[in-house]
Amino acid sequence: MIRQLVPATLCLGLTFQAAAVDPSAAEADFQSLVDQAVEMNVTEDARATLDFLNSLDNQLHRASSHQRAQLYLIRARANMLVTEYDKAMEILDHLLATDLTPNHRLRAYELAANLALINDRYQAGFEYLNRAMEFQEQVDDPGLKSGIFGLAAYWHTQLGDQVKGLEYAQRTMELAQATGDIRELCVAYEKLGQAEEINVLFEQALTRYEAGLQACEEADDPVFVGVMHTLMGRLLFRLGRYDEAENWMQQGIELTAESGFEDGVTDAMTKYGELLLELGRNDEAQRLLLDVLDRTSNGGRPNNRADAQRMLARISHQAQDYRSASEHLNSYLQTRERVFDIERARIIAFQEVQFDMHNQTQEIELLREQARVSELQEGAMQQQRQFQQIVIIMAAFILVLLLILLIRTLRDRRHFRHMSAHDGLTRMLNHTHFIDAAKNRVAQSIPTGKKLTLILADIDHFKQFNDRHGHQAGDDVLRKAASRFRQILSPYGVVGRVGGEEFAACLEGLDIEQAAAKVAAVRAALLDCRLDDIPETVTMSFGLAQLRPTDQFDSLRARADAALYRAKNEGRDRVIQADRSENLAT
Repeated sequence: MIRQLVPATLCLGLTFQAAAVDPSAAEADFQSLVDQAVEMNVTEDARATLDFLNSLDNQLHRASSHQRAQLYLIRARANMLVTEYDKAMEILDHLLATDLTPNHRLRAYELAANLALINDRYQAGFEYLNRAMEFQEQVDDPGLKSGIFGLAAYWHTQLGDQVKGLEYAQRTMELAQATGDIRELCVAYEKLGQAEEINVLFEQALTRYEAGLQACEEADDPVFVGVMHTLMGRLLFRLGRYDEAENWMQQGIELTAESGFEDGVTDAMTKYGELLLELGRNDEAQRLLLDVLDRTSNGGRPNNRADAQRMLARISHQAQDYRSASEHLNSYLQTRERVFDIERARIIAFQEVQFDMHNQTQEIELLREQARVSELQEGAMQQQRQFQQIVIIMAAFILVLLLILLIRTLRDRRHFRHMSAHDGLTRMLNHTHFIDAAKNRVAQSIPTGKKLTLILADIDHFKQFNDRHGHQAGDDVLRKAASRFRQILSPYGVVGRVGGEEFAACLEGLDIEQAAAKVAAVRAALLDCRLDDIPETVTMSFGLAQLRPTDQFDSLRARADAALYRAKNEGRDRVIQADRSENLAT
């Protein structure tokens, strides 16, 4: 499966190109050591890089803050390559909490996103990636931008959005070509080739991998040279060119091992095991796949471990060693469940609307495994009673697994129902749910005589603003105005978006004068509600009505609406209290 191969390399191949600085003499002397670390970061084994960085610890007092940040980024990358993920994230969390240059911050976001995503922390990973995609507009370096778009291309492709993934991969290539840096081209060819392969553009992908290998060799990047060999072998395998594929895969294993990229080694070994099994060389495949299990016993990618267990079960089954086949298949089901959890969390964090489709895919996979267990059970019953007992246990395990999955599905659907009550742009209650909530509060306040004030508000001249500046700018204004409206008024009641640019608040325990004071605070907060590139100040008109003993919600709303209508007719940017002659204007 393509998603198994080298996600950890997505941003690891990019060295950080620092902005120009004016160092002191001591910093200038130290810069040669920083340059050496930058070069080792790409051309040497990751552990050798870490050893070199450790040797610099007692000299860090000579470094500028810029140089220290660069060394910390190099250390985080090296820790990632040797699967010391906690150490890498600790470094990145520390860096992101400090004052960094834009280039350093973008690079830290890229590494943090990649690290969180390969370490199954999908919500954090996608948050970092979104920050990076937004922040990259503040950076001029096309090499750094290329890394971010490459990471986005990979994850959009893996999560089913192949069109967007291919678009981002093509953008990655454009940025890499703009740098003129052979190392950036090495990485960009890998991104674009994988996107084209998953879009079944095999011949195009093969051309990208060949060009990418040449660029990576010229850049002297051992990690990506090994990865490119593995990718070539995988694609040739898919094209049925088995002899060529075997040669590339063998070289991929050897070169990736020399680079110190542990996960890359197990990626290549797992795919090579699949090729050996296809060629009927079961003994060789078995030895290789057992080595994969040994390498992933205390970590590594669960997908590799699951695939190795599945293929070992097939080998044992073909050899009529049903006990071993059952053991491997049972282990595979357990590992596969972990993989399902990872994939489910990834998709929910990335795109909740795809949850049902993903859940159906998981259920189909589980049913297929059930069918395989049943087939294995039939053969085992002819061999021995003990094997029959194992199959029964496995069937019970799968039923429990399905029950757990059902419970999780119901829980997630409850969450989605909650989200449906809120407006996606402003995060306030939508029209229907606000009206329902406000009616309930009016019905509760009338018998008790509790004070209640209804506020209706409308952004002034919003249509003209949209026509002049576009809908994106209009959405930004809506978000900012809604944020101030919500922050000030929501502690006192319910708030909602009840129209295109119309908001409402139902405030309990406040009479109309108290509510007017809160509205004054909203108006004050709106004074700085403007977009960076648009000088216009946002203003709003307000209509307020206090609940009377004879009121129902509709009559209360009608009075507030009439007050709002009056506020707009009298020149906007003002507050009108129902049944009063005076008003509050700018």
